[in-house]
Amino acid sequence: MDISFTDLFDKESRDKFGIPRQAVREAIETPSNSEEVLYQELQLEFYIKEIDKNQLLLVLARKIDSQIVVDLAFKIKEDLVKALKIHRPTSVFQKLIEKYGLVVVVGDVSQKFIMTQEIDIKPEQSINLVEVKNPDNHSFTTSMFVKINEDKTKAECALVFALDIDKYLEWINN
Repeated sequence: MDISFTDLFDKESRDKFGIPRQAVREAIETPSNSEEVLYQELQLEFYIKEIDKNQLLLVLARKIDSQIVVDLAFKIKEDLVKALKIHRPTSVFQKLIEKYGLVVVVGDVSQKFIMTQEIDIKPEQSINLVEVKNPDNHSFTTSMFVKINEDKTKAECALVFALDIDKYLEWINN
């Protein structure tokens, strides 16, 4: 399996969150659970691997031809997901963003987590399509897989989120 890592992964997940590439490779090659989300031409891949009984590793990647391109990975403490009967990667990811995410605005939609959603926009909104609300001026990482249709009236959102790094690291390190 051909696995590559983006600069975003190195900057955020490896350097700030302390997640080694080898741990991500293992999560992809032998996951506890995985899911594919296909939206338009984009194939998102989510993987979860139990690190120990109190912690999971969640990987967000894209599949391009036969290559897995890793964008981000997150440590997940069991307390976040203990209410979930099955650790479906997209459900775990949504819980993470709902708890430690910032509100993102696309068109007239304001949410912390947007996935596989088509949103009406005005043509003039296509220039600054996504806005992140960051009232505490915290550091954050964001991922936006969005395509604007030809007449600039719809934003086709495969995945849009912003994670508050300060709050996430405080949780992970406690």
